[in-house]
Amino acid sequence: MQSAAALARVRAGRGSRRPYLRHGWSRLPIDWRELADRADLGLTEAQVRGAIRALEEAGFLDPRLVTSKPIGITNEAVKQKLGLAKFFSATYRLFKLDGLETACEDYGQAVVYKGSIADQPEAFELDGHHLIERGKVFPVCGNTWRMLADTRFQPHFDFIGDFSTHYGIFPDCGTSIPFAAGDAPNANGGGCC
Repeated sequence: MQSAAALARVRAGRGSRRPYLRHGWSRLPIDWRELADRADLGLTEAQVRGAIRALEEAGFLDPRLVTSKPIGITNEAVKQKLGLAKFFSATYRLFKLDGLETACEDYGQAVVYKGSIADQPEAFELDGHHLIERGKVFPVCGNTWRMLADTRFQPHFDFIGDFSTHYGIFPDCGTSIPFAAGDAPNANGGGCC
């Protein structure tokens, strides 16, 4: 209920001056298609999908998954009702910034992390898919660029490029379920999303 109250404040315009939520947003995401309108579980599609949709309506576009892990169901009766549905514990990093797009658009931009954040001197982990090594050029989409350039992270990066040329959507910018069994972020040195 504490999260619902915080979201209500954001929707009402109170507390929305900060361009990001400082500690992220945790929720219990599930495969809503498996559970939508299940009267035997007391769930409706709106209840199952509501959290992220409400955040997007409040202006927090492009939520970034920081961590996720599967949650096991131990109650056999509940497990039988759920069928193949899976539950995950997930924490998101959210930004409320002007200009965020609904997809990961490629403008030929890149960033270089300076290694200046105290608890992340070797690499900066924006989310579970962006591990930006110190001193290495790292290609980013327009949204990631804004999340770094237009927030408290700006002094910790050098920025290459601008928004003058659009090259399309970043490859592998998928819409499949983003939760992973492992916790390792993408450390391959590039590629947004």
